[in-house]
Parts: sequence; structure tokens; C-alpha cells
Amino acid sequence: MKRKMMLALIMLCALFAFTACSANEDVATDTGDNEVVSDATADSEDAGTEEDVEIDSEAESDAVLSGDGTTSGDLLMYVADIYDVPERGTVVIGEIERGSLTVGATVEFVGVTGEVISDQVSFIEIDRETQESAGEGDYVGIGLANVSKDQLAVSMAMCSPGTMKACTTFTAEISLDEVEGAEPFTNSLVADYIMNLAEVEGTVQLPEGMSELKPNETAVVTVTLSQPLAFEAGEQIVIRHNAQTIGSGTILEVLE
Repeated sequence: MKRKMMLALIMLCALFAFTACSANEDVATDTGDNEVVSDATADSEDAGTEEDVEIDSEAESDAVLSGDGTTSGDLLMYVADIYDVPERGTVVIGEIERGSLTVGATVEFVGVTGEVISDQVSFIEIDRETQESAGEGDYVGIGLANVSKDQLAVSMAMCSPGTMKACTTFTAEISLDEVEGAEPFTNSLVADYIMNLAEVEGTVQLPEGMSELKPNETAVVTVTLSQPLAFEAGEQIVIRHNAQTIGSGTILEVLE
């Protein structure tokens, strides 16, 4: 009897041990599965992050390509100086005020001479370093393929083709300074007008009913220059007479 009870007890213990081992295996399997699921989720998140980075990089690249690293708008640069460089040809110097420029681009020169001169950019230099492009704010040397130095003049506008024209007449809001010995500003007075590196004689037409413009007064006037220049509304002018600066103003409208 005792022997049967011992045998039953041994079998019961064996059964209990088998059940416990099976349960542990299930837990281990679940833990393993959970780890796989967790790894898959991490891989998925990593993949999404990489894809987002790739998309963001492409968007950033497109932004740079479309903007050329410069502000948008038509090219505008006023010629500050002109050189004839041996074996390199004509080079114009100036600061790009608006837009951008690349080697091989076609540009026009407008103003002073009365002619519109077109040429192709053969090279661009900034701080004596050759560049493929330049933009607003860059002080550059621009090599020209065909134009000679004698065809150009300081203060000409170098611009995108068809975007500017040479004019002689404009309206401006001007103010006269308190200058000792300065004559009153009348319709018959010939003064020098300085704008965009140029100094040109011009006559003024005062508003109807005004016979003279006195120091510390302001008026909207019409100015006619003695030679054509390229300029735009919003540009600043300085007025000189008898070797004195007597006033200043802002161009309101380009007429003809």
C-alpha cells in the first residue's frame, strides 16, 4: 500500500513539473514574439524617419535650385567702372542690386549712349575668384564676349533683356536744404542731378502756381535730363548747383 502511494506521489510530481515547464515555454515564446513585434515596429519607425529625411532633403534642394541663393527679380546692376583686360576682353565692375546672373547669360546695357547694347557673359569674378553665378549684393567683375570698352559708359544699367529703357523725364518729390548762398529753385534753373553713379544736368518744372521752391520746402516736380539714363521709380536723387548739394528727393514716376 505504501509502495502504491509513493508511486502515485512520484507520478503527481512528474505531472506537475511537466505542466510548469510547458507554461515557461509559452511565456518564453510570448516574450520572443513580443520582442520580434517590437523590433519590427522600430524598423518601421526608422524607415519612416529615413524617408522623411529624404523627402525633406529633396525639398530643400529644390528650394535652393529654384532660388539660386538670391532674391527673385530681373537682373539690375549699374556699371561702376569698365576695363579692357588683355586676353580677356571687356570687363564691367559693379554691385548687383537685384536678381541673379550666370555665365553664358545674355544681358543688356541701357542708358547714357542712347543705344541698347546686348552681349553674353563670358565669366564672373567675385574677389578675384571665378564663379558660375552671382546674386544680389555681390560686387562683381563681369566679362563680356563681344562688346568693346568704347561702346559702354559708367552708370549704364546692366539688366535682363527688355526690362529697362533709357528715359529723360520723371516726376520726383524733392526737398531743398538750407544752404548759404543758394539760389531759390525756379523753372529756369539748371541743376545737376545725381543718380545711379551718374551726374546729369536737368531742368525742373515746378507745380502749377508755384514760382519758386525755397529751402526747407518740399514739392512734387517734373525733371527733364539732358541725356537719357536708365532708372526706376523709388530711386534716390541728389541735387547739386554751383558745386553745392542743395537738395535731394525720390523718383515717383518714370515718364519718357
